[in-house]
Amino acid sequence: MTPDVVEKFKNLYRESSEVSKQALAEVYSKDIVFVDPIHRIEGLANLSDYLNVMYGNVHSCRFEYHDQIVAEQQASIKWQMWFRHRKLANGSEIEVRGATFVEFTDRVTRHEDFFDAGSMLYEHIPVMGAGIRFLKKRIANTARVG
Repeated sequence: MTPDVVEKFKNLYRESSEVSKQALAEVYSKDIVFVDPIHRIEGLANLSDYLNVMYGNVHSCRFEYHDQIVAEQQASIKWQMWFRHRKLANGSEIEVRGATFVEFTDRVTRHEDFFDAGSMLYEHIPVMGAGIRFLKKRIANTARVG
């Protein structure tokens, strides 16, 4: 059986273009530690500020959740995310696969996201994106030959 906190966590992000402070407070503890490939944020107020900035440039964002493993006070959840960001990929939809690890008591105390930052962000920035896509293709071709 999935603890309510995991379902509340998933529902918070399932279809969102913004996340309210009240909704965050219902899911996260005041001393939340949030980690992803780009950031480490501590505290609910700091997480709220970060998400407000992130969602400020996002036109739409939705998650589809796949496999999950829920154990005592922790869960791992695989997901697929689709989002549109006004400064990335000319506003086109970007798809990213990832996974989240959460620890919780009555609320989430640690939230750690795992995803390819290149496919989410760097590949969609002019000039830098072309370079990264070239390198990925070159590495893939080298791996096939050897």
